[in-house]
Amino acid sequence: MIHPINGQFPLVVRELSEWLIARYRIQPGFGLAGFLGVKGRCDNHKAVLVWVYSQYLSCTGEQRTTGHLRQEFVRLLPGDLF
Repeated sequence: MIHPINGQFPLVVRELSEWLIARYRIQPGFGLAGFLGVKGRCDNHKAVLVWVYSQYLSCTGEQRTTGHLRQEFVRLLPGDLF
């Protein structure tokens, strides 16, 4: 699992994660990490946070928009739920 170097995720990552969790009504619990490709056992909200952080590290330029992040997130969600 990806962890930030200083142990704390950047504010923008936390805010984007909270926005995705609220927008898509991600419930507490387990099971989402596998769909997002997050390794390790973590709850759904932590999985979103780690996924957003991995996108934050790997995306550049045109890919680093809220719209692109949202599209990629939705693409990974289980189809029967969304």
